[in-house]
Amino acid sequence: MSFRIPLAHCLHIAYFRIGEDQRRICLNTYMVVAKFRPDTDMKDVYAVRDQEMATFDALKTAGRLGSLHASLRRGTVFIEAFAHDETSAEETVMSLPMARYWTIDVYPTPALPPPGV
Repeated sequence: MSFRIPLAHCLHIAYFRIGEDQRRICLNTYMVVAKFRPDTDMKDVYAVRDQEMATFDALKTAGRLGSLHASLRRGTVFIEAFAHDETSAEETVMSLPMARYWTIDVYPTPALPPPGV
């Protein structure tokens, strides 16, 4: 479920251009928990590491991803995503090269509404 909040209370504002006009939109934030599948050979994971970082950097520059934290000992990666809805957040994360080795859970992390709302 997603909801729109005023830009003044937005955790993540994306900027984009249409011609000469610059627009702002408020995107919902999500924490995506990615777990490596038990049958994953980590040699395969390391083989796509450079491609993963390049894709991640491009998505971060585009305002679709935020931070990434990995706990390889526990086989878990935490990824901050910005999207209109959970489906879009999942699609963004699943576009990463390492996603083929993951099962993921998407957690909405909405901004707190303003007082009195």
